[in-house]
Amino acid sequence: MQEPIQPQEKDNKLKYILLGLIFFLICTNGLLIYFYVNNTNEIIDKKKQLKFTTLELIQAKTKVDSMQVQIELRIAQFEELSKISSKKSSQNDSLVKKIKELQVALADIKRIKNNFQKDAGKAWRMYNDDKPKIEGFAELLVIKDQEIATLKKELNYLYQENKVLKHEKVKNRKDVDSLRFIEEALKDKVKIASALEAKEIIISYLNENQKEKDKQPFNAEKITRLKIDFTLAINKVAKVENKTIFLKIMHEDGKMLLDESSGAVTFSPDGKVFTSSQSVMYTRDNQSVTFYYSKGGNYKPGNYSLQLYCEENIIGESSFEIK
Repeated sequence: MQEPIQPQEKDNKLKYILLGLIFFLICTNGLLIYFYVNNTNEIIDKKKQLKFTTLELIQAKTKVDSMQVQIELRIAQFEELSKISSKKSSQNDSLVKKIKELQVALADIKRIKNNFQKDAGKAWRMYNDDKPKIEGFAELLVIKDQEIATLKKELNYLYQENKVLKHEKVKNRKDVDSLRFIEEALKDKVKIASALEAKEIIISYLNENQKEKDKQPFNAEKITRLKIDFTLAINKVAKVENKTIFLKIMHEDGKMLLDESSGAVTFSPDGKVFTSSQSVMYTRDNQSVTFYYSKGGNYKPGNYSLQLYCEENIIGESSFEIK
């Protein structure tokens, strides 16, 4: 009697198919991870670029707003001259032509101004395309100022000087107030853009042997000092200078941690109360900063919130638990 033949060849085929399928899945996952990391980095880069582009757009819009005010002022001056020269038709025709020239420039500058309503990337590209035209407007204003000076002499403008000066004084005051408002708005936006950011906040504690522990919940009886590590993100708008960073630690019952041994209270320049503070030289290089805090007494069990504050802005938040 013959022994049955084992289906070894079929088993080998099945084995190769399974191995091929596993290899395919590994390659597919590898590609997905690669594309995910690349897309994440690209999104981060675009966010950083958008932040700086937005600030540049604010400055560009201020420049365009100022140019609009200046063109409108020259139009008003030519219109005033036109009233006086109404009896001299040839001179009046020349004035009408100069006014229309400025009105065309004004319509163009308003069009450029409307471009700022578009998304930041598109607005920035359109502004760069219009830069030569804006520079041309600045040169046009110089030429018009010379023409205004010449026309005043030709029209024996002296007897009207007091009237015009009063009119210009009122208008210039309005222009200055308008520009001051724009400047204050720009300062506020620059202040927001220059705010620091504390990232990668890590909270731990040191025990009696000065060994660092970061496993939560922390043991209240073993804490001698809390340690807060974080990184100050790069911000090219922020000034390189000494920055005072304030630390606030709050228990879930609403009470703030304070130094019980000294009874000291820390105040920020805007009058807010904090747990402690520290002066740091900001260097725009992802620098690491460490806060040490000693309560001088026992820590109450529960959940704690942590807040970092600088130049009237909250720059980072975290939390931890003590048992």
